[in-house]
Amino acid sequence: MPKYLILILFSLLLTVVPQKNKNKNGTDKKNTETTIELNYPAKFDDASVPKEIKKLLKKPLYTFTEEDIDLYLGFLKTNVPNLRDRIQFLARQNMGQSYNIYLLGEFPFEIKDKQPLYNLKQSDCVVFAEHIYAMSLSSNWKEFFAMLQRIRYKDGEIGMLTRNHYTEADWVKNNTWLITEITDEIGGNSVAKTSSEIDRAKFFKKHALGQNIPKEKIEWTYIPGDSVYKVLPYLRTGDFVNIVRGYPASDPWVGHVGLISVEENGTVNFMHSADPVVKTQTLQSYWDDFKAKPKKKNGWQFLGFRFTD
Repeated sequence: MPKYLILILFSLLLTVVPQKNKNKNGTDKKNTETTIELNYPAKFDDASVPKEIKKLLKKPLYTFTEEDIDLYLGFLKTNVPNLRDRIQFLARQNMGQSYNIYLLGEFPFEIKDKQPLYNLKQSDCVVFAEHIYAMSLSSNWKEFFAMLQRIRYKDGEIGMLTRNHYTEADWVKNNTWLITEITDEIGGNSVAKTSSEIDRAKFFKKHALGQNIPKEKIEWTYIPGDSVYKVLPYLRTGDFVNIVRGYPASDPWVGHVGLISVEENGTVNFMHSADPVVKTQTLQSYWDDFKAKPKKKNGWQFLGFRFTD
């Protein structure tokens, strides 16, 4: 479908409004989040759009039932044929979803972690990205559920041991069918080299699993936060963002993830699930906000970014 028709059908008005919300202690805090308002043009009143779809277009994605997802994904795949456009559209429709960490497990397939295999109502950063990718790649509920497991597990094999627990060592490596690492390509001379020791036996010990898994040493790279402005022109809607963190004198790790949304005016936004809700802000502001905050002695530091396309 020509790009201008997609814009006519699905253009979303982006309103940037300074927000105030509450810290966990109940005090107000300022931030640089943006409020995404889905204002659909009159074209959606056209008789060619089924009545059921019209209702869903006006609802937040996190209020959908399984039956709604089954109906909606086929409509979007037909009418928004570009994958990146669908990622952006669905992610925007999910703004405001409640944040809750450690939501998913393997139940009822396995009983070690009795959290479910999907969650439409809430998300953490990984759950948000995985669900949006899986929905964008699918035409109905059955495809979505299967796709979600393919993304969450090595070779799509459901199990505590095969889940992509480590973003830098598992998720990116096991999803090369979907994404391509571009950190080195776009970072150039700004890239920082690092390494990490992945101790899966220690990680699985509380579940009495995987005690024979040897430690793994990985070499990887990231773009320091002060250099992120250099790579903004190379990012595209739908890119997967890794936030690299580290404690003093310890191996760094990926502690947060999200998705890129490049707006019509060229602004590069970061769509992510973080307490208290799924939100959008400029990628640059995410780094600037951290720099402006008081730092805890011996607390973790925000080191930089990794990107996959």
